[in-house]
Amino acid sequence: MGSKRIFSTLFIILIILLMVMPFVTTFNEFLTSWVLKFGWYKSIENLVLPFEIKAVVGFLWLLHIEAIGSPTTLSIVREGSWQKIWVSWNCVGWQSLIVFLLTLATGFSGNYTKLSKVETILIGILGIFLVNLARINAVVLIFKFAGYLPAVIFHDYFANMAIVVWFFFFWWFSYSFILETKNADER
Repeated sequence: MGSKRIFSTLFIILIILLMVMPFVTTFNEFLTSWVLKFGWYKSIENLVLPFEIKAVVGFLWLLHIEAIGSPTTLSIVREGSWQKIWVSWNCVGWQSLIVFLLTLATGFSGNYTKLSKVETILIGILGIFLVNLARINAVVLIFKFAGYLPAVIFHDYFANMAIVVWFFFFWWFSYSFILETKNADER
């Protein structure tokens, strides 16, 4: 019962995402500039962003791609010279975290044990983090091998789909292997 509801919710989110993608991209830029103006992004930018950039740089080095990072940028060698890529606080996945928290309300509508709910939440947060790192790495790799415009198109239109795919997999996995129904004496 709960799995049907969560998949229906995710499917609706996917449809809406596809329909409003151009608006979302434009609105996201507006929202980013607005939040930057008020300085609300500073904690994310100071705490999470440098860590994610270091993780991306580490992954690129594993692929034998020279990369260096700073707190808000990473640089790679492209066509013989160092090119900087600015990574915004908006790229750390906070939108995915909000969607994840919304899906928890539907996903946990069944009678599940507290431990299985905690395990599900931890796996979900870890998955969001890893999907986000994969998304950033994909944008950087596309930039390196295909150029600026393909990287921007991927970033703006296709990268968001990765999190939707993650949510479908995550809830299927959670219902199949993690979430346990409470026994009658635990209710």
